[in-house]
Amino acid sequence: MKYFRDIFRERKEVSVRYDPEDQAVWLYLNPKDRPRLSLDLVNSILEVSKSIISYFEKSSVLEKFPIKYYVVASQIKGIFNYGGDLDYFLTLVETSNEEELRKYTNLCVENVYLFDKNLNLPIETISLVQGTALGGGFELVLSTSMIVAEKSAKMGFPESRFNLFPGVGGYTFLAKKYGVKLAEEMITSGKIFTSDLLYQNGIVDEVVEEGEGVDFVKRYMKKRSKNFKSHIALLKARQTHLNITIQELDKIATLWMNMVLNLGNSDIKALRRLVSAQDGKDINSTLKMRTLQDRRLYPEENLTVYDRRKNIYDRRNI
Repeated sequence: MKYFRDIFRERKEVSVRYDPEDQAVWLYLNPKDRPRLSLDLVNSILEVSKSIISYFEKSSVLEKFPIKYYVVASQIKGIFNYGGDLDYFLTLVETSNEEELRKYTNLCVENVYLFDKNLNLPIETISLVQGTALGGGFELVLSTSMIVAEKSAKMGFPESRFNLFPGVGGYTFLAKKYGVKLAEEMITSGKIFTSDLLYQNGIVDEVVEEGEGVDFVKRYMKKRSKNFKSHIALLKARQTHLNITIQELDKIATLWMNMVLNLGNSDIKALRRLVSAQDGKDINSTLKMRTLQDRRLYPEENLTVYDRRKNIYDRRNI
């Protein structure tokens, strides 16, 4: 029982529960102040993932408490996660603390890599988005094998508005799973996308009505359990085909880290305003800021999306 209990021990900024009916571990993001990926939060997520791995490797009670699914969700109403801890980043920039930024970056990379690989276990990772997921929060969502979003959910990468880009898996996951052109258009637009649009483009797997996300995920898990072994084999075939490596994630993360350490004064001021928005948990007005370069190079109506309901590519104002 030791390794099973270790999964659910108290940790900073997350809560974890086990659903024996669906044989699922639910990981709830529960940040104590701002809804961002703090060092404590990314550490806690990684600890939970590694404790599940240890349970599979060392526990003698695995048959009594099986785990087939690993679900990440949020306990904050209307918010999944706003992404990286910008206040922390800016402190590291101002002190030129490359070592600490590298430590944080490595933790984030390891987190998304493990989720993408389903912890290298016969389980499926699932994200349930019941609010806004931005930046690193969206990267965490994209790293899971199954994405379920409620209708009000919004996701995107605002980093380009501050001369940054999503550096912890966002480019890799979008480009390899959905195509380079779509990935670069989404990232450079700096826009926030509705769950319906992301579903039409194949990025979100299912969109459900408000308040129905948990029930849908439970129904999904029950249905998949009927042919679970073949489903897991299919997920492994997908991983083999995509060939997402930690080396690639590390290289891109290093590019991102170097950009963070060399931010200009105007970008730092813009990020400070975004920190204030994170503090107030009302980020939408701040994200409406667009630089002259944004408006000139990436007009909002110029994003091409694939509408899988109609089987056509369409350019629309999202």
